[in-house]
Amino acid sequence: SEIEKLCAYAICRELPTVYNEDIDFVCIRNTQARLDDVSKGIFDGDYARAMASLSVLKAEKESEIYIFGAISNKASELYTVDYYKSLGMNMAEISAKTGIRDFVVKNDFRILANLNARTKNGAPNPCEQIVKIISSYDEKMKSSAVNKYLLLENMIFRLCR
Repeated sequence: SEIEKLCAYAICRELPTVYNEDIDFVCIRNTQARLDDVSKGIFDGDYARAMASLSVLKAEKESEIYIFGAISNKASELYTVDYYKSLGMNMAEISAKTGIRDFVVKNDFRILANLNARTKNGAPNPCEQIVKIISSYDEKMKSSAVNKYLLLENMIFRLCR
């Protein structure tokens, strides 16, 4: 398993602490982890992280529509959590109501707090803006002759701002 490989690496190198760089070097990343990295980068406003992860997915010839779907799903999840949060529900209630795992809801609360902190006073709800941007690119992804990765890159840029 990946944990066993990482432990053996740490013992062999006599590492007192294992860092993200060690994990990235030793462990095989799966597609879902890379898709999560794209979404995390986007919704944390970290354009470089989102683009680096997208570049790896592109090099691995991952479907543009699959990547778009993963980003859309995360945006939908954030919108759902934000909606129930606005109704005054706490994390446990949202998790029970939606079926979204507790730790994911907790992370979504953090993401929403960061999104709201980056939003200027008087600006529309950031989740609503995200949904509008993604919806406009959904149409482009389905109907445009433009390179789909170029569309994804443009959408990621707009979402990170």
